[in-house]
Amino acid sequence: MDTFCKHLFLYPRGNSLGAGNSLWLYLHLKNPEQLIGGKKIFAQYDLCLKNQLGQNDYKKPGVFRSLREHPPAHYTMKIQSFKTLQASLVDAPGENNYIESTTFNIAGYNWVLCVYPSGNKEDDGNGHVSLYLKLIDKLKDEDVVTVVFRFFIHDQKRDNYLIIQDMKNKRFHVVNIEWRISRALALSIFEDASNGYLVNDSCLFGVEVLVIDKGTSTTRGCVSSVQQLSTRTYAWKIMSYSHKKADKTSPIFTVEGRSWNLLLHPQGNGIGAGQYVSLFLILKDLWDLTNGKKLYVEYELCIKNQAGYSDFKSKCRAWFHSSVPSWGFSTFLALDVLRNPTFGYLKDD
Repeated sequence: MDTFCKHLFLYPRGNSLGAGNSLWLYLHLKNPEQLIGGKKIFAQYDLCLKNQLGQNDYKKPGVFRSLREHPPAHYTMKIQSFKTLQASLVDAPGENNYIESTTFNIAGYNWVLCVYPSGNKEDDGNGHVSLYLKLIDKLKDEDVVTVVFRFFIHDQKRDNYLIIQDMKNKRFHVVNIEWRISRALALSIFEDASNGYLVNDSCLFGVEVLVIDKGTSTTRGCVSSVQQLSTRTYAWKIMSYSHKKADKTSPIFTVEGRSWNLLLHPQGNGIGAGQYVSLFLILKDLWDLTNGKKLYVEYELCIKNQAGYSDFKSKCRAWFHSSVPSWGFSTFLALDVLRNPTFGYLKDD
C-alpha cells in the first residue's frame, strides 16, 4: 500500500523565470520525513491538462530528480570559463549554440553529451540549462537502439550529484539520433553559487546510459497499394424509424470480396447519446488481418435527403484491423435536425 502523500503545486501565472509567461505545475512529496537513512522513492508520472473539447490532452512526461554521492559511471565533462562560453554562444545560430563533449563509447555505441548553457530556446528551454544525448554512429534504416539515460550535475559544495532523468525509455534511430531534457535545471538555480553547481565559473556535467535493446528491430512493416480504389454504393432503407429505440444493424453486404454492415444507434451512442444519430461501418471479415495487418479504407457515410435538398454526408479514412473493426461517428447527425420535417431527412417515418 502506498503510504506516501503527494499533492500538486500550481502556479497559474508562473514561478521564478516563468513568472507571467507560463503556467507551472509540480508534483510534491508531502511527507519526505519517511525517507530517512538515504532512502529514496522512485516515481513514474505524467503531468497533464485535460482538454475539455474532446481534443488531445496536454501532457508533460515526468522528469525525475534525485541526489547521490557517487559520480556518473560512464562519462563526465568539466566546463571551465562557463560564463565566457555562455556569452559567446548566446547569439550563435540555433545549431551551434551548445557545447559538445568528446566522443565516449557505451555498449558498443559512440555518444556525445551536449550542453546548452542558456537553454535551447527552440525546444522550450529558455531560462534553463538544456542537456542532450546524441548518438553519432551511422545507423541503418532498420536499426533501433532503446536506452534509459540520466544526466548529472555536480554540486561542488556538498560533493554530491543532482540526477535528472526522463522517466520513459528512449528509442534512437535514423530519424531521431538525439534525446534531451530541455529544462534540466533553471539558470537561476544553476548560476546561484550557494547551490554549488557553478563555482569559480566552473561546472561538471555527466551522463549514464543503459542500453536495454540494441541491434536491428525484429519486426518490419510495409505499406502497399494492393488494388485500385473502387467506388461502390450500398443503400439501407429503414422503415418505422421513430419506433426504433434499440441499436440496429444492416444486412451484410459485400465490397471487393469483403463483408460489411452498418451499425445504427437511433438514440445516439457515447458522447452522442440522446442528442445525435450515431452511425458506424463494421468490417465482418477479419480472418486475414493478423500479426498487425491492417486494411485502409476510404468511405462515406450518408443520410439521404428525401425533400430534394443536399444529402448529409461525412467522408472517412480509417485503418480497420482485428482490434478496431469499426469506424464511424458518435455525433453523426443531430436528432433535432433528423426529426424536423422541414429538413427532409425523415419522411413518412
